[in-house]
Amino acid sequence: MAACSGDHSSTAPPSSFADATCVDLASWAAAVQPAFTDLQRAESLDASDKAAAQAELKKLAGELDAAAQATTRLADGIDGRPAPDIASGGEIKTTVVSTLRQLTSAGAPVQAELAAFDFATASEEQSAKLRRDLTALTTTLATSLSSLAPLLTQNSELRNALQGSATCRQAGASLSS
Repeated sequence: MAACSGDHSSTAPPSSFADATCVDLASWAAAVQPAFTDLQRAESLDASDKAAAQAELKKLAGELDAAAQATTRLADGIDGRPAPDIASGGEIKTTVVSTLRQLTSAGAPVQAELAAFDFATASEEQSAKLRRDLTALTTTLATSLSSLAPLLTQNSELRNALQGSATCRQAGASLSS
């Protein structure tokens, strides 16, 4: 079982976990940002130019696929390394990996809907459903990611390891530039 879901019994110094995780997080954030931005924009997609709207949906579908792949890589990376040697380190790791896997699952039905959607033949009802589903996915993603914030605020050891990591500071600087 441990081989399938990472070795949950071993631990690593918090700084090692932070360094490895921050590198993975920076790559993940860069990969998912275009999808998240275009997902929010697609909620109010103007279908008056059906060809342009269809092109936007195709672009979004590709970005969602890239984001799903990046999220899977992030989850696999975190799952494959030892948990941080802190209070509740194993549970924190499990929660993060589980949340990331849920994000990937949440996007799959919308990806399928985008692949099948055609503005040229879609009814107003189908277009409205797509907008609702895009809005719901945006909300699900934001809520799921926000649910991870307490892991930092409630565990000073992890927060200190992340804040004290030169790798994390460098990753954060590259994301904000």
